[in-house]
Amino acid sequence: CAGGTYANTTGSIDCSACNAGSVSEAGAANCTDCTPGTHPDSHQVQCLGDSCFPGEFKNENGTCEACPAGTFSPNVNATICTSCAAGTFNPTSNQTSCTACSPGSSSSKNGSLSCDNCKPGYFAGNNGSIECDACSPGSFAGNFSSISCSNCTPGSFSSKPASAICSLCTAGSAASDAGSVNCTLCSPGHFTNNTGSAVCTDCAGGTYANTTGSIDCNACNAGSVSEAGAANCTDCTPGTHPDSHQVQCLGDSCFPGEYRDEDGACVACPAGGFSPDVNATICSSCAAGTFNPTSNQTSCTACSAGSFSANKGSLKCKSCQPGYSAASKGSTECDACSPGSFADKFWFNFLFRVHSGILLIETSLFYLLTVCSRKCSLKCWLYTLQSVQGWVIPRQERTKRVQQVL
Repeated sequence: CAGGTYANTTGSIDCSACNAGSVSEAGAANCTDCTPGTHPDSHQVQCLGDSCFPGEFKNENGTCEACPAGTFSPNVNATICTSCAAGTFNPTSNQTSCTACSPGSSSSKNGSLSCDNCKPGYFAGNNGSIECDACSPGSFAGNFSSISCSNCTPGSFSSKPASAICSLCTAGSAASDAGSVNCTLCSPGHFTNNTGSAVCTDCAGGTYANTTGSIDCNACNAGSVSEAGAANCTDCTPGTHPDSHQVQCLGDSCFPGEYRDEDGACVACPAGGFSPDVNATICSSCAAGTFNPTSNQTSCTACSAGSFSANKGSLKCKSCQPGYSAASKGSTECDACSPGSFADKFWFNFLFRVHSGILLIETSLFYLLTVCSRKCSLKCWLYTLQSVQGWVIPRQERTKRVQQVL
């Protein structure tokens, strides 16, 4: 049996602990009571005269007394208790050792009863810290009891130590790296109009920014150009002009809507034609179903529903005649209404003029025929013959049939 225990019968399967105030050596069959004035050691192996236990000390009167909180005594018969060292603590009395402060806390004084949690902006990464360390510039600790600091993210910074938060870069500045201690103003030709930017943006071609810390870019003046990221615009030299985006000067190039003739001169494309590109050598005719009424154009317009153009290079579209329709844009012809349907929407245009002192009134009939009616009615009978598609009854016959109806 181990010291401090005993077995007093044969065939024992375990040993019993000695009672309080008694001791036994290893292999004992019984425990021995300590005599008055003595007491067992901590393992109850031997009696210690008038000695004091570990965790106690002998005071001036020779009496054993428990070490107070914040101190300890590891040995027998100590005459004094030792204060817990900085970085350790002891919250209770009668202790034989002190406990190290855990990461995220510290104790800076001897004899501490507890450890202090690190404040935001500070950290302690190891056990037994005497003090918490301040986060370095470019990093932060936002919580109590931090064991480390985090780098400021791109677009933010901290310029001082012990930062609890990082500040966002203001508009016109940026921080591209994590852990930045400051933000850099956008260089000329670049800008940012947001807070917390990681990078500044290039000014687009045709714009510029000629100062540091720009929050937007300015458009180049007429007759000048700039590439992306420009600090200034450059005037085009005589005989040249900017392209449509004011990015480059186009020598003596012809604009879209123009073409270069045999003499090398730039000439506007005539009505009915177009040119979409720079330096065209010919103008393209508007395709059938489209038109262009003016010169110097880059594209043609599709004929609207109810009208058509059958030929290339049309200046205008023609309206469908009665008995015909064009349901969609860009038609090249009008379709004849099928038997049992009709199309007769129209309006008049009046022109008044004086000739030889006599007032003359001229009329023109315009048609807007987009869709043939699906059903024939009395109106259909009056204006069309079902047996002939698209055929319009002559005036005399129409008048005769109206009189018959009336």
